[in-house]
Amino acid sequence: MAFGFVDDTNLVAWGRSARENCYTLELAHSKCLAWAKRYGAEFAPEKYQLIHFSRKRGSSEDLKEKIELEDITINPRSEIKVLGVLVDSRLRWGPQLANAVQKGEVAFNALSRITSSVWGPSVRSSRLLYTAIVRPTMLYGSQVWGIRPNGGSLVKSLLGKLEKVQNKCLRRITGGYKLTPRAILEREAEILIELDLEIEIVRLVKD
Repeated sequence: MAFGFVDDTNLVAWGRSARENCYTLELAHSKCLAWAKRYGAEFAPEKYQLIHFSRKRGSSEDLKEKIELEDITINPRSEIKVLGVLVDSRLRWGPQLANAVQKGEVAFNALSRITSSVWGPSVRSSRLLYTAIVRPTMLYGSQVWGIRPNGGSLVKSLLGKLEKVQNKCLRRITGGYKLTPRAILEREAEILIELDLEIEIVRLVKD
């Protein structure tokens, strides 16, 4: 199976072992090269990445299988970026959440430069800035990483990391004191990050 966007192409294979999957990917790559030669396209082998996923605890040696191409050897990684989302081999989404939090902090710092409880845009305008810029930055790709295999949402420990960034933004937007309970800030700003995640997931299902 293959999927991608513009110049970002991904090949996916599944089977009884990582070795079998690597062999399948090597064959698929040969077909891609034939297609590229026919249509004048080029690939960049130096950018190739490989990752293994497994439901079983199986042999760790099997999950070290690599892909051997003509001029390059591709060793498996514990995480790779797919269309802007960091995917880890155990699908726990820790690296992606850390990246989302980091981007949220950067966006918060930018928001802080133009908003204050005593000057800058109104609460309504500041809220719009948050929902249009900061929140989408943190929730990018949440249709994938924001839902668990059983259909539930993110575990609290992961969700809490996003909530901390949002809380700082809400205090900046509303002018709330540091000791103001989070629930009050969310109610006043009409923003609940867990609900936002659910909305993004529902939107994906409808599309």
